[in-house]
Amino acid sequence: MHITDAFEGDNNAALKTLQRDLYPAQVGAMYSKLKRRYLIASEIVSVRDDIYYVLSDQKTFDCQFLQEAHDLIAAYYRFIHGAFDFPLREDDAEAMERLKKEWVNFFNAEVEEMADTPEIVKAFVIVASNAGNETGRLGESMLAYHLIGKYGPAFAKACKRFQKKPPCNGPA
Repeated sequence: MHITDAFEGDNNAALKTLQRDLYPAQVGAMYSKLKRRYLIASEIVSVRDDIYYVLSDQKTFDCQFLQEAHDLIAAYYRFIHGAFDFPLREDDAEAMERLKKEWVNFFNAEVEEMADTPEIVKAFVIVASNAGNETGRLGESMLAYHLIGKYGPAFAKACKRFQKKPPCNGPA
């Protein structure tokens, strides 16, 4: 996870650090859940195609290919909870534990919802079966597109990444 300001006022360093520290386990859980959903669906309809075998044989996965999806979920969590909802210090163990629990519960609920959304599972399959190539990058963009659509225009408008940049007029 990249620790950056995703939107104006996104300055809760304690929450960002917590999200970064939990990133590997959470992306692993996202990968496992979405992979399992696809494999089970394939088995239900008795369609075991090449992608089914690629995914079922895949024992490891480079988590960087789901980083953008994780980072969008993390930024949305910070966005809906406001920059000052958690005025924490990293040395406040009780508050940090509460925040960790709330964040993990939110993330897990988001992954459950993702697994129940066919378009997201399809985008994941594209990423997982084409990690690192142009088709895989298309899948990453599709995941981001579906998450931004889910989180709504207010989030998309607030996110620096999705704000329109002025056109380049070339050299003066």
